[in-house]
Amino acid sequence: MGAWGHGNFVNDDALDSVIDLEKSTDTSLVVKALDDVIERAGDYPEAPECSVALAAAEVRSHPGGVR
Repeated sequence: MGAWGHGNFVNDDALDSVIDLEKSTDTSLVVKALDDVIERAGDYPEAPECSVALAAAEVRSHPGGVR
């Protein structure tokens, strides 16, 4: 059963990306996640891309870890 909900970390796409984000030693994954959404802004960004970008931004805003 997949995770779902209204929080930034309550969906499978975001949860899958958190593992890589936690292992990362720089901001390249955060920048890529945000760039993926920005590149599609003129069209219609898909939910998985947006979920990953929101999770990346939240992880980045809490460098000590998300509580």
